Amino acid sequence: DELGLLVWIDFMFACASYELDDAIEANIRAEVVDNVRRIRHHACLALWCGNNEMETQTLDEAWEPSIKQKYDYIIIDCPPELGLLTLNGLCASDTVLIPLQCEFYSLEGLAQLVETIRLVKQKYNPTIDVEGILFTMYDGRLNLTNQVVNEVKKHFPKKVYKTVIPRNVRLSEAPSFGKPVMYFDKSSKGAMSYEELGIEFLKNQKKK
Repeated sequence: DELGLLVWIDFMFACASYELDDAIEANIRAEVVDNVRRIRHHACLALWCGNNEMETQTLDEAWEPSIKQKYDYIIIDCPPELGLLTLNGLCASDTVLIPLQCEFYSLEGLAQLVETIRLVKQKYNPTIDVEGILFTMYDGRLNLTNQVVNEVKKHFPKKVYKTVIPRNVRLSEAPSFGKPVMYFDKSSKGAMSYEELGIEFLKNQKKK
């Protein structure tokens, strides 16, 4: 079955005073895949910026009912930092899929992100949960990689995805050609890993 998918890439806000709901609708466009639509940062969406609490509520309200009901899944690609943009994304999300590089400092970042999710759950979004943890830039030949994997599995035994995303040159090259890796080189190891991720993700949703 085909899925309707909205991907919000490079999640970004500017300041203005018109309705975010209308802004989202105006900037959603189909690209590359017929049933996948995406919003890029250069189609700069805006919302009224007041205090932090107002900002965290606005995006969540914008999904209902005109946007959220049109798609099976909405993916918000947040920046790799725990700033206001990420906070907005967390407040509007049902679950969080955490990509984790197999590096030592990633463990510190993971701990901080989990704590942020806990605070968001407590104050703003009581239904949010961790969807899973996805290992990226994975190289099973490295001791460090295996140490990071074992450490994460010890603390999050039921949250680690079986799929891993390996280090792959074609994954790095695809953005420079303006294409998803599935259209740049579908036979590459990286592309096949992301396909496995999609399959695993959908299977997990059916179990809920």
